[in-house]
Amino acid sequence: MNYTSLPGVLSEKAVKEHLKLFNGYKEMLERTDDALMMDPKPESSALDHQFRHTVWSQSYALSGVMLHDLYFNSLSLKPGKPDGTLLKLIETNYGDVETLYKNMKSVALVYRGWAVLAQNVTDKSIRIIGVDSHEEGSLFGFLPILPIDAWEHAYWMDWGTNKAGYLDALEKYIDWSIVSSRVI
Repeated sequence: MNYTSLPGVLSEKAVKEHLKLFNGYKEMLERTDDALMMDPKPESSALDHQFRHTVWSQSYALSGVMLHDLYFNSLSLKPGKPDGTLLKLIETNYGDVETLYKNMKSVALVYRGWAVLAQNVTDKSIRIIGVDSHEEGSLFGFLPILPIDAWEHAYWMDWGTNKAGYLDALEKYIDWSIVSSRVI
């Protein structure tokens, strides 16, 4: 992450608070990893709700860490344009970057969690996926290349209930050259 704020989008205070949540996911992941290493098996396969909850917590935290890391590192004060394979995929599937982002914004507005531009690892196509919670809505076989954080904590401090305003302002800071480098 090469910024402390994104002028007109996220204040320095909002970024700091968001990073606190991100670090909380990292700590949660460490705790669940430790717990599963110490006692990696359930006492009773059908009835060990504590073990199930620990595994769920690990999935939730791991997805939270990964999505936030990709989100923060997709934004830049000096963003680049899409190129190469990503640009071709965008043109083929959406026509242009503006139309792609308009579709991502639509998904982000109706999901409480994430709008994720993801690439199918089998046929290499791209698709926008809505992820309601960190681990709910993700699809096996899809690599996230651009997640947009649509949770209230991502915009509330600076935008209140104006989620659409946050999403509109965020667009100019997406570093498409970084997103392009994630394409397989």
